[in-house]
Amino acid sequence: MIKSDQPTLNLDHALGLDEDPEDNDFIPMVDLMSVLMILFLFISISLWQNVVKLSNSQSVMEKSISLKIEQAINGVVNSSNIEWQQDNNSVIFNTPFNGGKAEVPKKLQIEVKATCNLLAPLFEEYVELIQEVRVEGHTNSVFGDRRNDNSLEGFAHNMDTSQKRAYNTMSHCINNSVIGQNIQVRKLFISAGMASKRPVLNEQGQEDITKSKRVEFVIVYKSHNLINPQL
Repeated sequence: MIKSDQPTLNLDHALGLDEDPEDNDFIPMVDLMSVLMILFLFISISLWQNVVKLSNSQSVMEKSISLKIEQAINGVVNSSNIEWQQDNNSVIFNTPFNGGKAEVPKKLQIEVKATCNLLAPLFEEYVELIQEVRVEGHTNSVFGDRRNDNSLEGFAHNMDTSQKRAYNTMSHCINNSVIGQNIQVRKLFISAGMASKRPVLNEQGQEDITKSKRVEFVIVYKSHNLINPQL
């Protein structure tokens, strides 16, 4: 009998019938996981690209609003004490409050009313883009006859004073300008006291005791919360 050196054909092996069934299940599962991971990555990249595009579009719009606000402020009569700070999106009223007092000075009342009347149309036009208009009250670091007072009593007093300054200024704006006539614009306004946490500094880098006693209108856009949801 002649023996052949050629390997014999195993029909079960050729058809894959001798493979472990668990191996057959494992291979499709790995392929499925890979497809899902690639799909997830693709969706994540697409969503982020859309967010970036929206952010860029919003940024262009915000710069346009910023320019219009600056132009509006320049239209306020005797506006030398009012300035637009684009980096912080804030309208700064440099007319100071009386020391330790929260009543809005007459001169500041006139400036706030005029500014609110001029900004009202912009707030109404871009109400869908604005998250809030935060009226911030500020104080200097003086408490009693002590400068740079870090006591709990001093902080509490300055915080209370700054909150009242912010609220009184906001109330004057809403009650004495056209902003109060538009409920959607009126809802944008909130007030907040900052005490002496952000003092105004002079050219020597020292706290300006007088200018620090101020209020600001800070405009917060909805796009800021989109990119920085923790804010």
